[in-house]
Amino acid sequence: MRRSYGKMADDKAKYTLAVSLLQKLCRAEKERNFVFSPLSLGTALAMLTGGLKGEAKTELLQFFGAVDDNELHSMYSALLSKKDSPMTVANKYLADERCEIHQQFESLMKEKYESEIESVNFETDCKKIEGDVNTWIAKKTNHMIPKLLSEGTLAEDTILVILNAIHFKGSWLEAFDPVPKPLPFLLRSGEICRRSYITRTSDKFGFSSTEKLKVVTIPYKEGGFYMLLAKPRRMDDHIDEIIADMQPTELIKIIKDPKDRPPLSRLRLPKFKIEYNFESVKQCMEDLGVKKIFTEGAADFGNLFAKLSRRPSVDTIVHKAVIEVDEEGTSAAAATMAMFRLRCGPPEETFNVPFLYMVMSEDDQVCFAGICSQP
Repeated sequence: MRRSYGKMADDKAKYTLAVSLLQKLCRAEKERNFVFSPLSLGTALAMLTGGLKGEAKTELLQFFGAVDDNELHSMYSALLSKKDSPMTVANKYLADERCEIHQQFESLMKEKYESEIESVNFETDCKKIEGDVNTWIAKKTNHMIPKLLSEGTLAEDTILVILNAIHFKGSWLEAFDPVPKPLPFLLRSGEICRRSYITRTSDKFGFSSTEKLKVVTIPYKEGGFYMLLAKPRRMDDHIDEIIADMQPTELIKIIKDPKDRPPLSRLRLPKFKIEYNFESVKQCMEDLGVKKIFTEGAADFGNLFAKLSRRPSVDTIVHKAVIEVDEEGTSAAAATMAMFRLRCGPPEETFNVPFLYMVMSEDDQVCFAGICSQP
């Protein structure tokens, strides 16, 4: 009998982003802890699809594995509607006062994403806005992420920022007990260290196995939520290599189809806290085929901006996440920022130092070249 907390819709868009980025990180972070939130990243990027047209939108939808953006908006909107959930989701976008946002996009943000909307002046107030963003993120993540943006992240030519923040607090259906003394933990390098563990004897754990993995599910008190754990069946295999080499459909099946098969009765789990700054989000997305939104002039944001003199691009995606597991349950938080340096014209430059100059012909011949050291 499958428990209700293991039941998920057979919906490709729920898993494609998660699986694609998980496999990327498994290849990149072989000996390093990591955590990220597909939900936080997915929400921010789904909001972005509402402003896109043409090939750029198609690329992003393919990244999600979604048929259209209405599918995404409905999926993420449904999560926001669950007010008794152990997970809180907050959305916001900051639009520069020099921009004219389409009413249709603004309505989408309010109706589907319950997004806060703020008009700002990035040209004069970058430093203050960075502080305000960090304060908002800290509040919405219960201070688990006190600072999302480092100084200088925003620029004078930034004209739009999309924000998402998630906080999760789940209590185990049956609390664990601390193990009296540290137990061995085998590192990927083969070194053995000793760590603090928690343990529980229960008939509530779900268990399944594949050719290479053992999978356990642990229910939370909060209906519908559970933690899924997976470890190699063979001690000399590595979990990152197994996950990275799996067919995506095989991994999706493991994620969405946990089985309840007693008699797994006792579980020991190390307590842990992991914080991670996912610095390569943009590169991972480009590797997975999302290119146009990051290339100046290549993406059509015609559903977002009412007036622009030239096509813009997304400059930066910042994502941080943290998770802590102990005897009582799980606390986790994540935050995502998509920052648009949507340039309506070239940034201002002053040549007030010695500089190179060239005179070029129409067929790119260098006709004259020199250095101006002292005008």
